[in-house]
Amino acid sequence: MKLRTALLGFALLCTPMLAAAQANISNGTVRIGVRADGALMPSVDGPTTGITFLATGNDGLTPGCLCEAWGIADAISGQSGHAGADTGSAGITSESFTSTATTATSVVNAFGKFRVTHSFTPSTASPNLFDVRVTIQNISAANTQVLYGRAMDWDIPPTAFAELVTLQRGNSPALVFSSDNGFHNADPLNPDSGTNFTNQDVVDDGPTDHGAHFRFNFGNLAPGASLQFTIAYGAAASTAQANAALAAFGAESYSLGKPSSSNDGTPNAFIFAFKGTGGTPVDPENPVDTGATTCASEGYTGTKLLWCQNICEKGYTGSTLAMWIRRWTDRYRDLPYCAANPPPPPPPPPQEA
Repeated sequence: MKLRTALLGFALLCTPMLAAAQANISNGTVRIGVRADGALMPSVDGPTTGITFLATGNDGLTPGCLCEAWGIADAISGQSGHAGADTGSAGITSESFTSTATTATSVVNAFGKFRVTHSFTPSTASPNLFDVRVTIQNISAANTQVLYGRAMDWDIPPTAFAELVTLQRGNSPALVFSSDNGFHNADPLNPDSGTNFTNQDVVDDGPTDHGAHFRFNFGNLAPGASLQFTIAYGAAASTAQANAALAAFGAESYSLGKPSSSNDGTPNAFIFAFKGTGGTPVDPENPVDTGATTCASEGYTGTKLLWCQNICEKGYTGSTLAMWIRRWTDRYRDLPYCAANPPPPPPPPPQEA
């Protein structure tokens, strides 16, 4: 899409040196392109690959910008880093990358604070999925609070740039933010106002050019300690088949991208999901649609609208969010819609088995 040229130029200016190794891997149903930094869509010999459904030859990410990224931050020190093909990279240095025809493992150093390993393997739950085991280790001498984000821009053929997006948040208390902004660089300290919605459960939103962004707060991580969770990427011939794969995986949060040319997700529906984040599996056959509650839909205008957006829809955290809440309560003596029932605090991080 038209953002790609500008994003690519920015990425070339901002990307640190990373190992040249990268790979396209396949399980016979889905092909995944893995970069040395753990993001998708590498530049390798062969087709540029994000998530390709081999039965149709369609890729759910590559028709537009190569906008898929992950990011990590320490909320205590305020340090952060991110990695992506077109969204750029900062604070991430490759330590190693290995691959076979079906697997890939990326190990990176995140701003001297964390070692982050993304291990891609064919899923044992479904042939329509790849599992990505994410391990985050605190390699510093100080206590940390781990924030992790992942974002992707769905571009689903045959209606790329006009796809339908389902996003289900589930009940994980570690999930502190979500949106349909697939162009975000996934840096957890970078605000995100969404494309059509933030922090909502939606079903088949669109058609428009959007994606999915999830941000987690895994809580405190002591020096030397590690935590783990799992991401799934995949594709299927229909919504029903995609839902079956999500159920088999045990998705706690997920996004589903499908073309707007059909009601049943044919000829291909694409999958992005998480588990091991502290929630319980959702039911893909009965997704929740809460509607897009926004500051504007709540009837706020003027200064009240702007302040509500800063609290509810910009993705601010920490002292910045606290400042805007304090300003709001000092003036209006209540709370905006999103802060009236705040999510519970994050659970202790899931420790490495």
